[in-house]
Parts: sequence; structure tokens; C-alpha cells
Amino acid sequence: MTEDRVEDMLYLWKRWMYAGKSKHLGYPSRSSGGFADASEDFDQAVGAADDRCAKATDSAIDGLPSDNKAAVYAKHLGGAWTLPDGLLGVHYASAVLQVGRALDRKGIV
Repeated sequence: MTEDRVEDMLYLWKRWMYAGKSKHLGYPSRSSGGFADASEDFDQAVGAADDRCAKATDSAIDGLPSDNKAAVYAKHLGGAWTLPDGLLGVHYASAVLQVGRALDRKGIV
């Protein structure tokens, strides 16, 4: 998985976390235009796919070494970073690499 794609997954995970890990990630119940039934079905399918990716990303983050996990939380959720600032980038880069590998193993594309 590319670094850009991992960043996309981390952004999705961030939104999912701020939504309280809800099944629906705050998407509107209907898209604009079109038929309501088709729009709802599409939105539900997208929400389910996003939820699956966010859960897989959450699992990958949970499996990180504590400093790497702390770096992800600091960068995306405003978590406390207690190590020297210069190490945030190092641990975050390592975390991105490891999350990408974990998502690849889980079949997330």
C-alpha cells in the first residue's frame, strides 16, 4: 500500500474515531439528486466499506509499538506526545509503514 493510501486510511480512521466509532460515519442519509432508494443503498454500501477500512486501520494501529501508536494519536487525534518533538516524525513514519503492511495483510486496498 502506498504512503498516500495509508494517509487516506488514517484520515478515514480519524473521522471514524471522532464519530465515536459509529457504524455510520456521519454521511448524510441521502445523496443529492437521484432516486432515494438507490441513494440510500449506495450511501449504506459506502458507509459499510468505510467502516470496514476504519476498523482494520484501528486494529493495525492497536498492534503498533507504543511510541509509534502515540505518534499516530498525536498527529491525528491531538494526543499527548511526551518524547522529544524531533522523534514524532520518526515514529510516525515508522507507524505509517507498519500500518500499510498490516492493511495489505488484511486485504484492504
